[in-house]
Amino acid sequence: MKNFTYVSGEQRPVEVLVFRMDPAVVDEFLRIDHEVWTLGEAHME
Repeated sequence: MKNFTYVSGEQRPVEVLVFRMDPAVVDEFLRIDHEVWTLGEAHME
């Protein structure tokens, strides 16, 4: 998290997640994240 900065009053997305992940599971994580959050929210009523 050394590269994460915040300036008082600046506009940011609702959430910023910073975490470490095993490189072997990154593609699967991104696929599921896209399916659940991006596509799921697009179809919410």
